[in-house]
Amino acid sequence: MRAPGQRARVSEGLQRYADAWSDARREACLDHRRGDDSEAVHELRRRCLDRRRSAFEGAVRLARAARPGDDVVRAVAGLPAIADCARVDALLAAPARDPKRAREAAAVEQRLDGARTLADAGRLDDAAREIAGAQADAEALAARGLIGQARLAAARVAMVRSAWPEAVSALRLALADALAAGDEPTAAEVVARLVYARAQTGDERPEVILADVPVAQVLVDRQGPHAFARRRLLANLAYVHVAAGDLATARATIAEATADLASVVDADPFESANFLRGSAVLADDPARRRDGFTRAEAILRELLGEDHPDLLGLRLYRGRTALDLTEADAQLADACAGYARVFAPSARLGPSCADCGLLRGGIARERGDVAAALARYAEAETCDAGAPQAEIDRADLAARRQLARAHVALLGGEFAPAIAAGERASALWAPYATAERPWLELQRAEAWLVKGEAELGRGDREAARALLGRAHEVFARLAERQIDALPRFHRARAAALLAELEWADPAGRARARELASEARAFHAGRGEAGAARVAALDAWLAAHAP
Repeated sequence: MRAPGQRARVSEGLQRYADAWSDARREACLDHRRGDDSEAVHELRRRCLDRRRSAFEGAVRLARAARPGDDVVRAVAGLPAIADCARVDALLAAPARDPKRAREAAAVEQRLDGARTLADAGRLDDAAREIAGAQADAEALAARGLIGQARLAAARVAMVRSAWPEAVSALRLALADALAAGDEPTAAEVVARLVYARAQTGDERPEVILADVPVAQVLVDRQGPHAFARRRLLANLAYVHVAAGDLATARATIAEATADLASVVDADPFESANFLRGSAVLADDPARRRDGFTRAEAILRELLGEDHPDLLGLRLYRGRTALDLTEADAQLADACAGYARVFAPSARLGPSCADCGLLRGGIARERGDVAAALARYAEAETCDAGAPQAEIDRADLAARRQLARAHVALLGGEFAPAIAAGERASALWAPYATAERPWLELQRAEAWLVKGEAELGRGDREAARALLGRAHEVFARLAERQIDALPRFHRARAAALLAELEWADPAGRARARELASEARAFHAGRGEAGAARVAALDAWLAAHAP
């Protein structure tokens, strides 16, 4: 358990769950005695509550034998909802169990529930082993439905690990199993998650994924108007629409999912926080954005406490996506300080100190605070970021340090060192900055942007034009297809600098005005915060009339 006070939070959470289970068990018995529930419905409710008791017992065992680093608070808060055991329509939709194998099937379900608790606690290897064992047991029973549920559980662990191709493979197999068993609720959840996993691999264009949605929609719609799978599909489609550059449809889609969730009694609080976050980041109204993030943060703080990684992650996400630079800096400062308090560099979950330094340095520079930018970039270059094990992570950290060095040199007027460091950063990212890793393409483009500015600083306008053009192409292609704000600032910066260079060539003057107008549109979208940049670009456009 990570912080003082978490033992009390775990104990209180377990007690609340036990009390809720007892109340639900009593209510199920009373409904049966009154004749409100048939024998078949009563058996389904009893079986559901048995699974909840098994999950609870697994959480108790985890709490008693917790290892350093186990996130027991998250595991307890994430125990499956007891209220679901009173949702008779959903219980009846599940495929019937073979009465001859009822005990064996229940044991498989309990293993899967235990694996979920382990995964929520962060013990992914243990969870994966338990899921593999449950799947083997299900295969011995020739129970296709349980095999599909095990594969769905394996896919969820792969998604937590960002092993997207592995997740897609498991989900496709889970879908075949669920359909073969007539387990439509599981099949519906699988197709909803498959949309997101396919988008994350980077192997398929968003348009291809969207073309397959009507088939998924049929399965999901059969679960009823307020089913979890329907909301999950909508939320995941919003992400795909962002990747396709269609923000208007993304906003409408996540708004529909959030409105649907609001109508659900006893909704999963983690689902609520997730949807509020999605609505907030896509909101085009600052007040709605602020309200969504504030409500999501309140939910996570109540469930998990201060300095929990989920809450820090929400603040990081809020800071990374904020076009309001004051909001961005405040949220990132809070999140990065929290990560530093909670994790040692070698065990850090979330952004490294180098990531934090680059983000906060970029924001400080956009705010015009050169001293703060220099301080943050210097931190990124020299801070203790641990020793990444994977080759790609080592290369990425080295590249980020070089990029930070390039920024420091540029802001200090040392143009040759800035170019050299920017080139080293670009070369380190080159093998990995591919279509399936757009975030690294954007980082490499930032290195080209710094090099272009340095070339401009030392008077080589042609070299600057080539580098800024290359950087702008990447930013124009990718910045609007993801949610981080800083690449959009970089796109506007590259466009404004390139406009000046293009204007010097009479053949490039129309293009120059297009670029300046592009930068102006971005800053105009920031409202009052972008007013000074808009005024400067308006003056440039007036002075460079066609």
